[in-house]
Amino acid sequence: MCWTLIQTKPIVSVEWLHACQAQRRAVAYGPYRVYEFEVLNKPEELPMVSGSSSTPMSRSREGSREADHDEMKDWVHSELAVLRHSPLVCVNQALVDQLKVLQMHRRLTHDAHSEMAYMRAASAIKAVPFSLHDWDAAQLQQIQGIGPKVALAIRQFFEQGSMAEAEAIQADRALQTMLQFTQLYGIGPRTAAQAYQAGCRTLEDLTRRGQTRLSMQLGPKESLALLPDLQTKMSRTEVQALVNELMHDVRGLIADAHYEIAGSFRRGAPWCGDVDLIITGSSWSPEALSLLVQRLHAAHRVSHTVSLCRRGAEGAGDARLGVDVAEVVYVWDCRVHRRVDLVLAPRDQFGAALLAWTGSVTYERDLRRWAKKKGYSFSQGGLVRMADGHLVPAPSEAHVYVTMTVH
Repeated sequence: MCWTLIQTKPIVSVEWLHACQAQRRAVAYGPYRVYEFEVLNKPEELPMVSGSSSTPMSRSREGSREADHDEMKDWVHSELAVLRHSPLVCVNQALVDQLKVLQMHRRLTHDAHSEMAYMRAASAIKAVPFSLHDWDAAQLQQIQGIGPKVALAIRQFFEQGSMAEAEAIQADRALQTMLQFTQLYGIGPRTAAQAYQAGCRTLEDLTRRGQTRLSMQLGPKESLALLPDLQTKMSRTEVQALVNELMHDVRGLIADAHYEIAGSFRRGAPWCGDVDLIITGSSWSPEALSLLVQRLHAAHRVSHTVSLCRRGAEGAGDARLGVDVAEVVYVWDCRVHRRVDLVLAPRDQFGAALLAWTGSVTYERDLRRWAKKKGYSFSQGGLVRMADGHLVPAPSEAHVYVTMTVH
């Protein structure tokens, strides 16, 4: 592996290619970067394996480069995703992608234990800032989150160029169809499998039979009309432009409204399937979101409301505490429909709401595990001290991390 090359070659989104094509020249890549690798400093020695008294973690083959020492210094070797780095694109990305194929297969076949194992392994590998190509199965198992079975699958990937099972899954048309179904809003693996067994082969079949959450709420006819728009991914530029327009309406109700775009957008994804918008302001009230949705409907900016509800703070002594959430279909540019989740949070819970809607799934699970260990309950509704049910003020993410001593 040439680490110097990885550090100097920019990783950009496909929007850069579109810009080059439109201008018929190689444009500056700065605005299109999706990940920046840090320049690492050389450590004096390798970190010790967790539970080992004297043996540092090392490569199995001779000829390991000195650069590997530099890379290992930046590696946070932890069981929990909340305590380690998680880049959008990692050095072992091809390996992570194949592990995710196995994870999704286990999800479709309702093997929750195995699904969790592959999910944790993929997350752990994303945090490793160097190639695992030369690591044998025994060394791979020293990484927290990788067991014997996954270690053997990783060795197969590096020795044969791919995992045989992952290739078989990708070639299985039935599994790929069900996987496509799960990309639709509100479709889980069980519903996808039932729909396939009932004869559904396309997203249109699924929607026509009223199997999707949208079709159950809005009816098959309306859902089919919306399907082409809602299937289309949005670029980061489009997401930001949509939010700018939407916030103009929000500030007509909440003058000092502050917002952050969460979800895959905040995690750095170049394309997004929907928009998760977290909003707060001093004039927040329990009725504010309902009034906002009514105004957006009246202005023909929202065509459909899928749901409007309060998400409570788990474990809080007062059941009324939490955040308000509206799942809507937003009319963008007067003609295009996009799915938007509007989350209106009190100022002192904005940070917790932002964390909860940012993801990823593994990160959120581990954040909840860490919170429980520290005596708290973390949920979309806020951070609650379990001893007395007190909702802890969390106006920023930093407040959440400091409260739970996450460094």
